[in-house]
Amino acid sequence: MAVPPVLKSPLAKSLRIALIQLKAGSDKTANLTKVTKFVEDAVTNSPTLDLVMLPECFNSPYAVNEFRNYAEEIPTGETTTLLSSLAKKHNIFIIGGSIPEIAPKEGNKIFNTSVTFSPEGEIIAKHRKAHLFDINIPNGITFQESLTLTGGDKATVFKLGEFGNVGLGICYDIRFPELASVASRSPYNSFAMFYPGAFNTTTGPLHWHLLARARAVDNEMYVVVCSPARDVEGGGYQAYGHSLVVDPSGNIIAEAGEEDEEIIYAELDKDVIPKVRDGIPVHYQRRFDIYGDFVGEVPISEVLPEELLSISTPENLVYCSVFLSCSGVYKGKKRQPPQVFISWHTLIAKMATIKLSNHSEIPVLGLGTWQSSPEEVYTAVLHALKLGYRHIDTAFAYANEESIGKAIRDSGIAREELFVTTKLWCTYHQNPATGLHESLKNLGLDYVDLYLMHWPVPLNPKGNDPKFPTLPSGNRDIVQDWNFIDTWREMQKLVDHGAKAIGVSNFDIYNLERLLNASSTTIVPAANQVELHPHLPQHKLLAYCKEKGIVLEAYSPLGSTNSTLLTEPTLVKIAEKYHVHTATILISWAIWRGTVVLPKSITPKRIESNFQVIKLANEDGELIDNLYKDIGITRVINPNWYPEVVFHSDE
Repeated sequence: MAVPPVLKSPLAKSLRIALIQLKAGSDKTANLTKVTKFVEDAVTNSPTLDLVMLPECFNSPYAVNEFRNYAEEIPTGETTTLLSSLAKKHNIFIIGGSIPEIAPKEGNKIFNTSVTFSPEGEIIAKHRKAHLFDINIPNGITFQESLTLTGGDKATVFKLGEFGNVGLGICYDIRFPELASVASRSPYNSFAMFYPGAFNTTTGPLHWHLLARARAVDNEMYVVVCSPARDVEGGGYQAYGHSLVVDPSGNIIAEAGEEDEEIIYAELDKDVIPKVRDGIPVHYQRRFDIYGDFVGEVPISEVLPEELLSISTPENLVYCSVFLSCSGVYKGKKRQPPQVFISWHTLIAKMATIKLSNHSEIPVLGLGTWQSSPEEVYTAVLHALKLGYRHIDTAFAYANEESIGKAIRDSGIAREELFVTTKLWCTYHQNPATGLHESLKNLGLDYVDLYLMHWPVPLNPKGNDPKFPTLPSGNRDIVQDWNFIDTWREMQKLVDHGAKAIGVSNFDIYNLERLLNASSTTIVPAANQVELHPHLPQHKLLAYCKEKGIVLEAYSPLGSTNSTLLTEPTLVKIAEKYHVHTATILISWAIWRGTVVLPKSITPKRIESNFQVIKLANEDGELIDNLYKDIGITRVINPNWYPEVVFHSDE
């Protein structure tokens, strides 16, 4: 038996594991007795051990004609009962290799199933082998698991206590890269993939090391594969052995032999993961715009069933591009429905959209570009477009329209596939046509999809500053004989003359009422872009805009730079429930409400993570709706326009 290496002092971010490579015979009781002894030996040899892993089919022969004879129900069978007690006794996680499972409630089907137990002895994950081992290699091996077994129908990702998320597969599952890809990518960001496996002496020498290292390198995560020992004397199926632990760079850091029953030990240091992923950022370099992802264009009517839908469906939501993580993900004790995300990349599919009053469609998720320098915004927009964003929001006042236009051109994406919004600045209120012309020239575009009045305040175009003119008193230099109703009268002339649709920004109910009741108003604003987040939910404004057919857009959906939203306990708890980042919850809540959401970032990782949407349960959405009652109202963006009043109420 191998002696464990000297391990470091306990670290919350390091997982100490032991792989038990043992032989399983025809005597099930003897097999389980052996398991008990090996687990106790592992814990004795390494008192700081966190996790023990067993091989595939550790309680029975690996034979198609024997699976049903050894099958037992989970969790009431003797094997799972034993593993539960061992995990609890030794205060460790146990990944129970795999055993034949019989499912009476599913027509007595037989599955090859792996069950993981917490240190409290509770089942925290259950994976049924998804890819059945049906092969026929001339002069090698013929095997057909499908004669007896039924394949599982889900990917398995679960939280391993304080250590974070991990993925779980069984043997031949490793041959298919998609399961590891699902586990390693957002929102799961798993640091390890565990595969109990029993490769044979034909495929083992060819593929065992190769596949384990490939899955590790492809996904920059630890890969742990645990095999039975080769039972040369016992005959029957000959396992390859060579249980392995591979680090995120593809290095083998622990390996067993072939025939010996032994325990090997390793430490999985989570701190290694970000270093590897930052050094070679393949997670952000994939070109799904070229070769596609797990996505397609799906009419909402086809994904309305609750068990299939993971984005919200306001009445005017038309299409969604979906990323389906197989057919479901098992998280904890309860099987979750498939996670459907607005996609990263697609050639043919649109992002989820909402119809505007002019019948054009605005993507529900866009990239905000406020406070982004020209250099930063070029890189950010180009990256976002390659990821699959199709909605870019800018403004003349942001001073970055030229860089955004260049990024659009350099992306190679057809103009008609994009939705571009820019905004009329206050010094152009008396001449919106000139303001639009300047923005189109900066962007290098013939039209914008949406042109918004940035603020309902006309500033002196001949004042002491081209953007923020002031009076000697220090107050804003506001034009006295002109107001936003006059501006809107002129903006209406721009429809189909450089702007497909027009709207407003930073309008409250009071000013919207004034605008809509004006005799010169013939076009209802298509959208109203305002600050929206749980600290400023503006429920009354949302209801008002829905009543008037105005799409409400949310800027600053994550709060300000110093906002406490991302650490707000209620939001953090909800994020943990869905195994996502708090930002994902905030963005998903905005869409759950039926608004368009515009998170801003120049960081590649955040641009990608912000592009994910999950379906919030109504009770969670309503809980977030009412957070302001406990934490109060906070408006972050509130310039001084004295003597003009822009916001008459925060509701």
